[in-house]
Amino acid sequence: MEPLPVPSDGELYEQIAARVPPVDVERVRGVLSAHGIQLTSPLPARRQLVVHRLYCEGTKTGTDDNDGPFTVD
Repeated sequence: MEPLPVPSDGELYEQIAARVPPVDVERVRGVLSAHGIQLTSPLPARRQLVVHRLYCEGTKTGTDDNDGPFTVD
């Protein structure tokens, strides 16, 4: 699943200007700036993973002297 695209500041100003037909992008930028409004990207969602136990089993290959089956718990 690909993440949703994040619009640039310019694209956001264009979208706002498109909703108010007589206003152009520079006017939108000026009005927002005059009121101290800055467009910022949203923060990424906080993700956390807690591992309580990890079990691995397989066959190690490609080493000089340590190939063979292994189990780690």
